[in-house]
Amino acid sequence: MAAGERVIGISLLNLVPGAIGGQERYIRRLVDGMQREFSEECVILYVCREAASLWPELPAQWRLKRLPIRGGDRVRRILYEQLILPFHFKRDGVGVSVHPSYTAPLGPGADKRMVSILDAQLAHVPEDFGWLERLAWRVFVPAAARRADCVVAVSKAAAKQVSAAYRLDEGRVHGVLLGVDPFFCPGPSEEREGGSVEGLAPFILAVGDTYPHKNFDTLVRAFGEEIAPRDPDLRLVLVGRARRGEAAIEAARGATGLGS
Repeated sequence: MAAGERVIGISLLNLVPGAIGGQERYIRRLVDGMQREFSEECVILYVCREAASLWPELPAQWRLKRLPIRGGDRVRRILYEQLILPFHFKRDGVGVSVHPSYTAPLGPGADKRMVSILDAQLAHVPEDFGWLERLAWRVFVPAAARRADCVVAVSKAAAKQVSAAYRLDEGRVHGVLLGVDPFFCPGPSEEREGGSVEGLAPFILAVGDTYPHKNFDTLVRAFGEEIAPRDPDLRLVLVGRARRGEAAIEAARGATGLGS
């Protein structure tokens, strides 16, 4: 690293593969995109133990720093982020820090900070979170937002919700739309190949962990009452981890007579 060169630090302490839902995809695609756009910049990824093997190859100017913390241990991770991570930033000369998952150190850190607060679900549906998560988020998320030079949400609507929930000037919160994975943009040959698959029954696909605010129980009830009677060959497929809304989904399934 040359003297005076800008260093970008990306905090990925909570990146536990398979455990943080859509945040994981957001973070991984963000890092992949930054590798393309900032390949000549000096960038340091600060990762927990679980994420140490996610990027075996990085641009020449990039490096991965594996920190002695488990991302799944929320209490220790939060303490590490607040008390220890700033010292790594200072030692490594980080001038711009990127925090893609809601929180950031509250004390001194990089000269410039970007924090992603993807949505305001903590403010709108606190019942979806345990008491420790609610306590941590009520303290650290608003403080991180106020100290950030730039706050990013996933849409303009989410940006307005974040601004209102955390009393931020709307001009500081930017709605940055998520890109579309090339997987969902097949070329003509791929479309023909996909269209030639035989024997696949039609289905409706819903993806997400079953938190109450996602309203999967309403989807199941609507499917069972309105759609299935008119189209018995159509299937509803839910993909995601069982969470606090699972009981309501099972109740809706039982009430409408749907199978497993």
